Amino acid sequence: MQVLVAFVLFGAVDYAYFGAPVLAHLGRACACGNGSDPFDYMWFLAWWPHALLHGHNPFVTRALFAPGAVNLGAVDVVPGPAIVMAPVTLLFGPLVSYNVVALLAPVLAALFAFLLCRYLTGRFWPAVIGGYIYGFSPYLLGHLEGHLDLVLIFPVPAAVHLTLRHIDGRISRRGFVVAMALVLAFTFLSSQELAATLVLLGALALLIAYGLAPSARPRIARTLPPLLLAGAVAAVLCPCSSTTP
Repeated sequence: MQVLVAFVLFGAVDYAYFGAPVLAHLGRACACGNGSDPFDYMWFLAWWPHALLHGHNPFVTRALFAPGAVNLGAVDVVPGPAIVMAPVTLLFGPLVSYNVVALLAPVLAALFAFLLCRYLTGRFWPAVIGGYIYGFSPYLLGHLEGHLDLVLIFPVPAAVHLTLRHIDGRISRRGFVVAMALVLAFTFLSSQELAATLVLLGALALLIAYGLAPSARPRIARTLPPLLLAGAVAAVLCPCSSTTP
């Protein structure tokens, strides 16, 4: 019940901030700024389902800069969001998909931060405040101008929450590996930059915790093997291409 209430609260804030003028015109208005970046991501959202349905290599396209080709493996083409939103894109177009992702990004970020804060504090309203600060931060609101690859930051608190639950013995090894692998895979398929930041800072946080909390060292050590296994599974789920045009 608390999760639903938090979701409604964050959704109301999202609507008040920028959803009101967009939701009524999802196929015409854009939840973005005036630059050209949003159009690039709309193209990426449309490209992935098109490429997969027609048997094309999704990492290389001749639909741009014809008659040559473009190696899409060198840019953030948001395959994760594109695949998740494929049904919406195919039915209503990439602008609608872009708007749905952009409008959901702050809500999801706030909600997963709320879950983490509630786990740490055991209190509802402090967790709501923490979720709001994270989900509607200047960072996220700034990137909503058009950087779709950088607004899907909800996997970060999700990964921290999962790790803490495993350290505390509140999630099974199998459940942790599956959930963490999905979180890491989606992060990588959304933004390699965010994925690298999450992995590096996560490793640093575990190292600091191991050094500063002697009583927790055995539990932290037990978490490392399934964490590495989750990373390996995520790597299998995230094939990369070095194909040149």
